[in-house]
Amino acid sequence: MKIKELPYPLNVSLDQYNVWTIVTDFENKTGVNLNDSQIKRCKTVGNLIDMLFSVIILSSKANIDNLGIDISIKQKYQSTNSSYSNNKGTSFDNNNTTGYKRNTFEEFFDTSNMSIEELFHLVKEPLNSARLNIKKLKTGESKFDAVRMSFLDSLTSAINEADEQENYLKQNLVQDHLVIAFFGETNAGKSTIIDTFRIIFNEETRRKAIEKANKKPLFSKIFGKKDQNQTIIGVDGTIVGDGRSDFTKTYDEYDMNIDGRKFTLIDVPGIEGNEAEYKDGIKKALQKAHCVFYVHGSDKKPNTKTTEKIKEYLNDWVGVCSIRNIRGGSEQYDEDDERETLLTAPVLRASKLSEEVFKNVLGSYYKGNINIQGLLALCSKANFSPTRTDLIGIQSDLIEYFGDVDSIYSFSHFEEVIDEVRKMSVAYKEIITKSNKDKVLALARKSISVINDCISQHKEAIKDLDNKLKTFERNISSTTTKAEQRLNVKALVEREFDTMRYALYDAIDSGNENKVKVVAKQQSKELERKLVSQIKNICLSTTDWYIKEINRLKRDLNATTSLGNINISVNNISVDFEADKITDEMQDFDFGSVISGAMTAAGIAMIIPGVGWVLGGVIAAVGAIFGAIFGNDGRSEAKRKVDTTIDDISEKLLCQLNNGALRKFKEQYRSVSKELKQKISAECINIQTLQSDIESLKEDIKITINQIK
Repeated sequence: MKIKELPYPLNVSLDQYNVWTIVTDFENKTGVNLNDSQIKRCKTVGNLIDMLFSVIILSSKANIDNLGIDISIKQKYQSTNSSYSNNKGTSFDNNNTTGYKRNTFEEFFDTSNMSIEELFHLVKEPLNSARLNIKKLKTGESKFDAVRMSFLDSLTSAINEADEQENYLKQNLVQDHLVIAFFGETNAGKSTIIDTFRIIFNEETRRKAIEKANKKPLFSKIFGKKDQNQTIIGVDGTIVGDGRSDFTKTYDEYDMNIDGRKFTLIDVPGIEGNEAEYKDGIKKALQKAHCVFYVHGSDKKPNTKTTEKIKEYLNDWVGVCSIRNIRGGSEQYDEDDERETLLTAPVLRASKLSEEVFKNVLGSYYKGNINIQGLLALCSKANFSPTRTDLIGIQSDLIEYFGDVDSIYSFSHFEEVIDEVRKMSVAYKEIITKSNKDKVLALARKSISVINDCISQHKEAIKDLDNKLKTFERNISSTTTKAEQRLNVKALVEREFDTMRYALYDAIDSGNENKVKVVAKQQSKELERKLVSQIKNICLSTTDWYIKEINRLKRDLNATTSLGNINISVNNISVDFEADKITDEMQDFDFGSVISGAMTAAGIAMIIPGVGWVLGGVIAAVGAIFGAIFGNDGRSEAKRKVDTTIDDISEKLLCQLNNGALRKFKEQYRSVSKELKQKISAECINIQTLQSDIESLKEDIKITINQIK
């Protein structure tokens, strides 16, 4: 046996298998002994496959030929296996009876004899896994959550449909004999063909109807003819349409035997009338069927509307053979040349057109066409009910035209349909196996179609959301940078200190010692007042601007609920760094050690209480050289000392502010930026994870389809 595909998704837990018997079979066929620790480390199918193939590859003694395994599949699945996590433990108990068992190494890979439950498991497992992964994605972003929920709804719908279909098939699917559904156009002759089968194969419900009609047990199998006592009252034709639309409104089943092999025919409502109210019944009937005879009676090929319905009901479902039931009553055969052959040139041309349509719609599931005349076949075999005077009249005319019932039957080509049923009944096991797989394959393909539809529906929304999130992230960085730049108070500090500088220049030029002291005191207080007020306003206005700008960006993103309200502690900052606190920071400087001959900090505070080191530093500098003001170059030296002191003080004040109040504001801006970026990053990761999960799911289902084929 040449194994081409692995039968189970690699993350399926091994507690569904008789692991020890599989391993024993592997050891016997390869001559390689495995230790218990190697086996117990395997939690999933992927783990076991990986371990066994590693043993094969590493062991020069392994007899690979006995396994019939293509070693290249190890390489094919190696990368896939590495992506699965071992999240489910296994107790490898030989007595474990749960799950679906595979007792040999080959069976572990083989899908040919899987039950319907196992086949459905192959499809549902990746769907359930993907749904769980997507459900775990944590998000509050409204647009993404809408996309996520849409995918969850689609997956849930696919899983529910799989569960419903599996449960229905488990309860109703026939496994011990062939079930054939007769399906097709309204009034195409489905019931006529089935009634003919019932007569030819002595179907049970027909026998009981005859017994009831004749009020006595029926012993003769030759119906409609006189026995020794009476003429048997006929019951045939009662299920055959009388020209009314949608005559067959429910599906009926008829059990028969051909060459000792049981088979069931299902008469399904037609699809060219008002079948909407029977749609569920039609689908359930087709689900039970292992193959379908599609009956059509028009001289023209099926139109677009009809082919769309055919595709909806039958595509990728079961094998389909079309029956072209050539219409016409007895009046069509009253001339000799009309009774020469059923398969006239027009009939063959029309059949060819129909076959082309069915091939295009059904592909490889289409098995070919049979041309028959169902009414003639029925009339050649039937003992009609007295209520069907129309059919009795047609039958009488046909016997007159053809001479005998055997000629009518031969002309009808009905035996070709029976031959097809005979061949199917012989191969019913293979047909049932393929039918089961086809049903699951149809479900798998539909799941992919549903996923693709969902992807198409949300592709642009996901792309747009991803772009908006990344744009938002860039704008957050830009806005935060701008806010920090707005807190640059260097120009303000330099401007205000220059005002003090030039005022002191004027006082020094006056040569009045008292004036210098008064100006120094006034300018120091004014400087302190202005700096505290203006820096505070800059901090508050910048923070207000930052909050409004971030909220505007959030509104543009339409994600206020997920990103949350911005929480910058403006009130706390204003308390910590209000005017008196900023003054306190200024007082922390000791410029007495900076200026040669300056007063001590305590002395400064005594001379100018409350104004701190700004005033103290300036007066110390001026006082140290005051005696030289009126000497040669004294004024110039005094101004130089003022310049040096003011430059030092302004530089240290900027350092103090940048490392104190302003830094606290910037840190809060950066904290907001970081928090928002983290949320944006999480949303972007969610998008990538969702896309990855969906693509992985599609790939898993495609692998499953290849495994089942």
